[in-house]
Amino acid sequence: MISVKAGLEAGNPLQIKNWNDKISDSSRASIFHTQNWAAVLAETFGYEPLYFFTEDRGQMQALFPLMEVNSRLTGKRGVSLPFTDMCDPLLPASVMPMEILSAVLQLGKKRNWATFEMKGGFAGRAALTPSAEFHTHHLNLERQSDEIFAGFKSNARRNIRKARRCGVTVKICQSLDALKAYARLNAITKKRHGIPAQPFSFFNQIHRHIISQNYGNIALAYYKEEPIAGAIFFHFGNKVVFNLGASDKRFQNLRPNNLMMWEAARHYALNGFTSLSFGITDLHNEGLRRFKSGISTSEKTICYHKFNFQSNHFIQDNASATLSRRKILKKMPIGLLKVSGAVLYKHYG
Repeated sequence: MISVKAGLEAGNPLQIKNWNDKISDSSRASIFHTQNWAAVLAETFGYEPLYFFTEDRGQMQALFPLMEVNSRLTGKRGVSLPFTDMCDPLLPASVMPMEILSAVLQLGKKRNWATFEMKGGFAGRAALTPSAEFHTHHLNLERQSDEIFAGFKSNARRNIRKARRCGVTVKICQSLDALKAYARLNAITKKRHGIPAQPFSFFNQIHRHIISQNYGNIALAYYKEEPIAGAIFFHFGNKVVFNLGASDKRFQNLRPNNLMMWEAARHYALNGFTSLSFGITDLHNEGLRRFKSGISTSEKTICYHKFNFQSNHFIQDNASATLSRRKILKKMPIGLLKVSGAVLYKHYG
């Protein structure tokens, strides 16, 4: 435990008893604030958790999740959080956001970080230069299933009906075999987008710490008993997060993703969950944006921020360099992408 200032500490949730109970009262807490997600990142990639928090009578009053990435390739960095689309700090009105940010930057200087990255936000950062911007989409589940379905755009409803007519079925499950089927689809999808596939150790830890602990589900769409699309959903409290999606493009005309998303939303609505987040969408990805907007979601824009300690400024990401890497990776065979993912992923969290 690192004492940062009066009442504010930086500690490891994996070493703090009943961590999840301490955050369970927060209406904004998601799976990404939990001990379970911290365990996935720490045990898969070796990152060090340094979560800033204040506590009063067994309940978390303020929380800013943070991991230290110590890489020979990408440098020593603070990230909130690696491989996490968004993880807003949990801050009461009595805590000033810039006070937390100041404490984080002070710690970064002491620990010789090259950069510090934030995903999501809090009030008070409007004047900061964003490193990147994304759309987010949320679906309100506090309605009857037929009302949710009726709110979908006509094209989305038509695609769901088409998938059913074509014989596509969906299963919501938690087995390791289902996760293995998803991982195969994920490798196909990552190649299509020019991104290395995550190592299976990552999915194995997700199953161990999240899915098997009933904090997540795997949705698989089948055609003639073959898995053709899949998604992983996490849940905590009354919130659901769509975390990872994948599909075999050969079956795209059957519209399995539409049916899979609807069945997952219906499943969670029937089980008393109140909201479903569909993660981030690049501002230039109009196809994915239309897909998410078609299923009765509300849209917002969030910013990522990156602080460079050498220049002492918030900086923008180099998008052109990322696009160049993806063009090369798209040409690599899946086997080589899996190997490169196993080697490289921990360096790019």
